[in-house]
Amino acid sequence: MITLCWAAKGGSGTTVTVAALALSSTTPTVIVDLDGDLPTVLGIDPPPVGVVDWLAGDTPADHLRRLTHPVTDQVSLIPAGRPWRSARIAPHRWDTLIDHLSGQVVIDAGTGPPPPQLSQRADDRFLITPSGRTYETLTPDEMVVVNRVDLSHEGAITPSSEKGMHADIYTRRPEITAVVHTHQLQASTVAAARKTVTGLSADHAAVLGESVLCADYALPGTRKLVLAAAKALVHGRKAALLANHGAVCIGETMEAAFNVAVILEAACEDFIRRSFENRYGTCGLTVAGMHEHCLIHMGA
Repeated sequence: MITLCWAAKGGSGTTVTVAALALSSTTPTVIVDLDGDLPTVLGIDPPPVGVVDWLAGDTPADHLRRLTHPVTDQVSLIPAGRPWRSARIAPHRWDTLIDHLSGQVVIDAGTGPPPPQLSQRADDRFLITPSGRTYETLTPDEMVVVNRVDLSHEGAITPSSEKGMHADIYTRRPEITAVVHTHQLQASTVAAARKTVTGLSADHAAVLGESVLCADYALPGTRKLVLAAAKALVHGRKAALLANHGAVCIGETMEAAFNVAVILEAACEDFIRRSFENRYGTCGLTVAGMHEHCLIHMGA
């Protein structure tokens, strides 16, 4: 079983997440460090030679045993030696590495998209936020690993009830590596009115498409919501509103998905403002007034 961690930009906590996943596992786990930071986090002197040197060479797979360092009785580390992005690695060497590893494997690929060979072998699982935790106090080790196929999860922390929607999006849209479900103010207001966002500016349309559809209402965590969201994300759309339930935004990277959420919020604010001005003009234009108009008149 392979868990692959990487980040769209630096400082996103992949090293801490990988260490936490491995150390909390109840089964023997191998950490493969491709970025070089894990020895310091785990209290091991960084070795001069590691798995990246092996990947860039042509030595047999059994040589990896010589590079493996015990961390605990259950956890071992194959350190990087040097960051993988600075090395010339033949594609087949990634396959050889994965074929050699067995059991529970956690890989830290650092910042930026990982090699496609690793992504293809690790795409049956994804990370999601836990249920019932506040974002303000959330830590990387509280993220939950979920199996995309059967929705089972690792560890004692319960994943978000929307894990099914996330899994379905990853399955239908293999180019997507990040799903962000939000209750952001402007988008949630339009979602409560159950309206499709139209009349997008050129800048907004470049990211969101010609419109943002609103999925039919369904109870949270249900198969009906999963199918409704899929229907609203048709034709390559990157965002959808969920009736009475906020929005879902997706992207090829986490940074891209967050950017979609930011653009969606601006587009929904413009949509509410235009509707208000068409009915009342600019007189008495307030945020509270616009939202009341959206919920009472647009949703009627």
